[in-house]
Amino acid sequence: MNALAEIEPPSVANPEAEAALIGALFHENKLVDPIADKLSPEDFSDPFFGSVFAAIVEEASKGHNVTPVTLKPYFETEYRTLAGLMGSGVQILGAKDCARQIKELSQRRKLIDGLSNVVLNAQDSHNDIAELVSAGEAALAEAHGIDERQTRISAGAAAKSVIDALNDRETGVSCHIAPIDAVLGPILPKQLAVLAGRPAMGKSAVASSMGLGAALHGHGVLFVSLEMSSDELAERLLSDLCYDSSVQIPYSAITDKRTTPEQARHLCRAMDKLESLPFEIADLSGITISRLNALVRRECRRFQAKGKKLELVIVDYLQLIRPDRQSDSRTHEITQVSMGLKEIAKEHNVGVLALAQLNRSVENRSDKRPVMADLRESGQIEQDADSIMFLFRAEYYLAQSEPPAHDPKHSQWEQLLEDERGKIEFIVAKVRRRRTGTATGHFYGAYQAVRA
Repeated sequence: MNALAEIEPPSVANPEAEAALIGALFHENKLVDPIADKLSPEDFSDPFFGSVFAAIVEEASKGHNVTPVTLKPYFETEYRTLAGLMGSGVQILGAKDCARQIKELSQRRKLIDGLSNVVLNAQDSHNDIAELVSAGEAALAEAHGIDERQTRISAGAAAKSVIDALNDRETGVSCHIAPIDAVLGPILPKQLAVLAGRPAMGKSAVASSMGLGAALHGHGVLFVSLEMSSDELAERLLSDLCYDSSVQIPYSAITDKRTTPEQARHLCRAMDKLESLPFEIADLSGITISRLNALVRRECRRFQAKGKKLELVIVDYLQLIRPDRQSDSRTHEITQVSMGLKEIAKEHNVGVLALAQLNRSVENRSDKRPVMADLRESGQIEQDADSIMFLFRAEYYLAQSEPPAHDPKHSQWEQLLEDERGKIEFIVAKVRRRRTGTATGHFYGAYQAVRA
């Protein structure tokens, strides 16, 4: 007999820890999201506990309070067992340790199952060595949580996906700002788009107008604000939304709290409109790329629970995200962040629009229109991004170069300034599947609105 077959395998399940974790989640619903980021129902050795965990995650994603009573409709016949789990809860501080152990034991079971099959098949001399090695690699990958089906696909299946997509005229997210859509095109799922410019070029205004335009047409949007507070972003969105109404409300009137009664009524209507849109704001600071990934994962679940789909994640801005591993090299840190944003787009099947700062070299040139080399730590960003769009407002630079009033060139300067007033250039320096190009729109700074 094979010596391996005589070895009694150690226990690779801990039902008591699974019951204790369920009890802890009943006691403290705030733990559901962080635990759900690490565990899936399939990680539980007891199918009943796995089913309870799945129900807890589903109810919590809808914003419902989760207790044995609220889950009773899911488990009528097992309600007594369910209620008994309330008393099996570990201390809240121990819940994450239980989750970690459950995940590790799940990985071990997958590894044992996968490699046991390989060992069994290896005893048959008719089985191909290469196929056995491949099966072993697949078992190792699954134990690490890597689903090979997500990373490998036959050429025929990929071609079928392309053909099927031809019938979908709404593939990707368009912002419905005509000049941007004309040169940039829709931001497709799994793609990283970069929106870059110097300070005062209107990056945040363009991004918020793009997000608002997408949400108004039914696309689910998550705006991750690392620089502005949620209140500041909401002020911009309200002014932007009111720009197209019968009563325009300047951004400064909202921030300075000096609106008229009529404007206040229109702001309330705009607020109701925003409330109805699939537009969520995450007001964060000092976030790491892995925490951002967890946030997007949670928001995907929450959008789905509301019958919506998260399609566009806007990050303001790229250089404020911290890498998971600190480095003495800023370029290396930006490389981690850039690659991480691309991975988020691919993993969650969303488009990611990341704002980025340009370096000061722009200011040293007579022609201040940005070029690719102006991106801070540009190498990896340029490589990872599927599209890169620069912003340029000649009006801003002209206003800074006013000649003296008695100068003969002053009248010429005034005419140039008037010609450029309110204009904003969208310079697409890189875009997959399309030609690069430039289009001009209008930036209404007083209303934080960007239009055709």
